[in-house]
Amino acid sequence: MTTPIITRFRHIDADTDTIYVGEIEITEERGDFGETLTDATVLSCWAYGLAVEEVNVYEKGFPADLRRAIIQTAFEQRQTPPATPVELPSDWEEFEVLGVSYTYRIQSPAELPAVMNDIERQANGLKRVTRIVPLYEKKYIVQCDGSFDEMRRELSRVKIH
Repeated sequence: MTTPIITRFRHIDADTDTIYVGEIEITEERGDFGETLTDATVLSCWAYGLAVEEVNVYEKGFPADLRRAIIQTAFEQRQTPPATPVELPSDWEEFEVLGVSYTYRIQSPAELPAVMNDIERQANGLKRVTRIVPLYEKKYIVQCDGSFDEMRRELSRVKIH
């Protein structure tokens, strides 16, 4: 008996345009007559469709032909890995969201100062607005850590008349 090999796979179902990613364990051993016996077990599988959801390919309702296609893809990708590494949703569990920022493209009746770094931000007394990037004709890209109303309040204080 050989050591099992765990490999990642990415399978695209052409019928539904759903992408399946996961890990499979492949074990090869020699039979009584020297033939190679291969066993494959899908350890994890996620479906990327309208949402990302974990699926069990061994459930009764999961299509057997799709399960076979996923396993075949895993065998092929074990020999010839995809050009880009396969990322699994579980790879992202170590990330923690520290904050959310919104980007607005606005037009202002008044001129706004350029705020390109934290020093300029502090100099203008901005708390929620983190960047103001002038475009043209009093149009700006504004990055804000707060709501739209908070952005408007802060911009009304820093506008240049």
